[in-house]
Amino acid sequence: MKIGIIGWGSLIWDQRELKTKGDWLKNGPVIPIEFCRLSADGRITLVINSKFNPVPTLVIESLFETLDEAIHDLAKREGTEDITNIGHYAYTSDSFHSRDRNDFVKEILQQYKTDFDALIWSDFGVRFKDKGLGDLSVENIIKHIESLDQNMKEKAIEYIIKTPTQVQTTFRPFLEAHFKN
Repeated sequence: MKIGIIGWGSLIWDQRELKTKGDWLKNGPVIPIEFCRLSADGRITLVINSKFNPVPTLVIESLFETLDEAIHDLAKREGTEDITNIGHYAYTSDSFHSRDRNDFVKEILQQYKTDFDALIWSDFGVRFKDKGLGDLSVENIIKHIESLDQNMKEKAIEYIIKTPTQVQTTFRPFLEAHFKN
């Protein structure tokens, strides 16, 4: 089985121990993604969010040939033991898993033309307002990042700046404009 890993954030430039073949392909599925998850280290990271505009993603082939092994490998890279945080869609069996709020991803992937037999992705939930950061907005993201200590602030800004150029989310131009100064 040929399995593709969909990426849009730090996975692209910081694969760590993720086992892959070849290079990132820039023709990944177009999925609505936005900066709207408060990460454990203070960064605001990109996650699937149907309320925002779809953006192009990237895809790379997993070294593993079984869905279970590829999912566990991505979960390990993402630092989660909960494999329900990894979404998947297998074209041959129509097997699909994602968070309930992300069920629309199945239709996107069914229409995506690819030679992969299955695709997997990080499927973390939105964590922003529920973490005490107020409503999700550019202003509140900036306020949060500005409140971090210098080291964490640099990592948070690096995440925004290093996101692949094609991932032009609704908030990104405003965040880049603010933090590139």
